[in-house]
Amino acid sequence: FSADQIAADWGSTFLQAAPAIDVDMSDQAERWAAFSALAAIDPAERRGSGEAPSVAAAATVLVHTDGTRLVRCGWFRAHVRGEDAIGPTEIANRMQRVGWTRRGGTGRVKASHPHQPVSLAWSFYTVPPGWEATLDEPPGGAPR
Repeated sequence: FSADQIAADWGSTFLQAAPAIDVDMSDQAERWAAFSALAAIDPAERRGSGEAPSVAAAATVLVHTDGTRLVRCGWFRAHVRGEDAIGPTEIANRMQRVGWTRRGGTGRVKASHPHQPVSLAWSFYTVPPGWEATLDEPPGGAPR
């Protein structure tokens, strides 16, 4: 397998195992509620305690109204490191090659409480809608 095929498998495996929260990322209150839910999750702890079979199953993915998925970079890194000893820069490079992106290079996304001066911010990979379908296409877009 090529490095990109392995990266695509990391992504597919994570997305299949992780539960999702639907959220309108343009709605401040919804974004805050979703980020608050993420703040209450510790996938490594849940995995270590046996509460979840994998980091991915213990994590959560946000799904925007257009189908774009947001995957916390740190959680994804923990998922990959469970399978392969690889650094965060190389993980990011590989995921970018297979179609995941990070807004502004780091993927930093912030949510602010609608009524209090409190915010949460994390780095996310952005996974476009239908990403898995693109894995069946060779470069150039023609189906295999």
